[in-house]
Amino acid sequence: MKYGCGIGIGVEDIERFSGRAYISLLNKIFSDREIAHCRRFDFPEEHFAARLAGKIATLRALKKEIIPFNLKRIEILNRRGGAPYVRTGIGW
Repeated sequence: MKYGCGIGIGVEDIERFSGRAYISLLNKIFSDREIAHCRRFDFPEEHFAARLAGKIATLRALKKEIIPFNLKRIEILNRRGGAPYVRTGIGW
């Protein structure tokens, strides 16, 4: 199976993650590590939005369709210095 690769861009609305409505989405979209990371901050919705944008950008760069691809299979994590990196569940 061949995979295409390109450039991906993702932009998400921070307000999408404010209030109680987003709570049911967290476990569907984010890994436990991502949720723990975002909740460490005073304004976690900014970090959830950034991680979702990274996931969407990764899907686009890999030329994958969003549905039915499981977004939990893409993790946006941080190195010790804070730099983000992508870990994909493709081939896990």
